[in-house]
Amino acid sequence: MGDRLQDGSRVCIIGGGPAGSFAALHLLRLARERSLHLEVEIFEPRDGRTQGPRSCKGCAGILSHGAVHNLASLGLQMPPEVVQSELRSYVVHVQNQAATVDQPHRERRILSVYRGAGPRLRQGPSLAGFDAWLLDQARAAGARVIRHTSAGSPGMAGRSSMATPRRSPPTSWCWPLASTTAIR
Repeated sequence: MGDRLQDGSRVCIIGGGPAGSFAALHLLRLARERSLHLEVEIFEPRDGRTQGPRSCKGCAGILSHGAVHNLASLGLQMPPEVVQSELRSYVVHVQNQAATVDQPHRERRILSVYRGAGPRLRQGPSLAGFDAWLLDQARAAGARVIRHTSAGSPGMAGRSSMATPRRSPPTSWCWPLASTTAIR
């Protein structure tokens, strides 16, 4: 069996996008259910409230029904200003032809969301982005967000390295979260 997290363990999550934020939210929920206190730190270089490429990677923001259901299972209600539109059909392009496919189950919500705060030259207020909102939910649940400049792949003695704007923490600073790590 793998390692087990203990009361007071520190877990570092590299990246505060949807995957990192969801990981933190689920980890903190499971820890609370087991009366376990964890220090969860999310290292994220992007500021989701800044317009332009510094706020997101430019990825499309489509939330499947599973992702929408995942939010609900965590007790989260996405604010309407984050939702760009609800998808009712798809257009499939194949060999210079297009076909429209209607969503077969209307009760299964699929959403288009804003990922960042909008284009750099956008006039008016910044958009409300999904990534920043979800990272805020992880922060509210107890995660600490650390702005970092780079993260290295496993290096010295199989440990990951990280550089932050003010300091470079020792490699033993964080608990290595792997698929064999368990909370019981």
